[in-house]
Amino acid sequence: MAAFDLADLKIAIAYVLVDILSIVLRHSVLHQKKKIYRLMIILNLHKPQLKSKGRRIYSRVIHFIILIIIILPFLLAALFVYLSIEEDDMVEFYTFGHYIADETSRIFICYIGSYMYYVVYMAYPCFVTLSMCVLVFRCSLYLQQFNSKLKNIQLKAFHVKRFDIIGDYNMMLETVRLLKDSLSSPLFISLISSFLLMYVTLYNILKEDIPTFYMVELICNTISAALILAVLSIFSYRFSHNFSEVSATAGMLLTNLNQSNLLHLCDKRTLFFIKRIEKQRTVHLSACGMLEIKRSFLFTAFGTLFTYGLLIVNLN
Repeated sequence: MAAFDLADLKIAIAYVLVDILSIVLRHSVLHQKKKIYRLMIILNLHKPQLKSKGRRIYSRVIHFIILIIIILPFLLAALFVYLSIEEDDMVEFYTFGHYIADETSRIFICYIGSYMYYVVYMAYPCFVTLSMCVLVFRCSLYLQQFNSKLKNIQLKAFHVKRFDIIGDYNMMLETVRLLKDSLSSPLFISLISSFLLMYVTLYNILKEDIPTFYMVELICNTISAALILAVLSIFSYRFSHNFSEVSATAGMLLTNLNQSNLLHLCDKRTLFFIKRIEKQRTVHLSACGMLEIKRSFLFTAFGTLFTYGLLIVNLN
């Protein structure tokens, strides 16, 4: 009985932590509201020129994802009610142990309770993740836009446009700084919440008998948590890659100026600026400075979760 109580305590702590982190996530985003607002102003002022077809596809994809996130809790709650309505424990769980005899009331209570569960544990984290991905994607496009401008500049006209490029580069660095600062805490909280939900799944799959309705819940939690980890990793890596491309382009520009004997047209400040861009260290998005989201992050994260998750599950 003691082992059973300890096992329940582990799961209960994981769920309570996810609830607390959901509240902290909201406050962390509100705390960074001014930086996010300034970041959005800069991105709107330097809006990348997407092709008409690309703009339509981008808009449709975003709206489709939002629609899916809104609809899923309703559908999953209905499925949960269908699979668990005969279980007295589930209705009493939502009524704090109070028995409800009326069948319609039982269905209604079970539906509302499960709907709220999927909103808190699945829809809300997905909305926050989507918002972060949109910001990172917009910043990545901004980096691509600056890189294209630097790559396509005419060498003979570089000494004329160098001040515009210096101003654009400084604005790009400010954008990168704002993005890192504003997403640092939300990234950390989202990653921890996803790890906790996947730990709950890891613990339960080691059990022999799992009710069907609970299996649906575990599958949904696992898919949403894995998607959050994967999407954040992919977008963060793409952002870092685009930043490193700017440094590579600056190195190529410096080489072309040297080969074309045009370095004498650039003053010392301009040459120092180009070398500064070339030697700029690649920026990675970080989670509260504790870890940087690099290309290998996803594999490391799943490996760590599986290893330490098994240790915690088997802890007596």
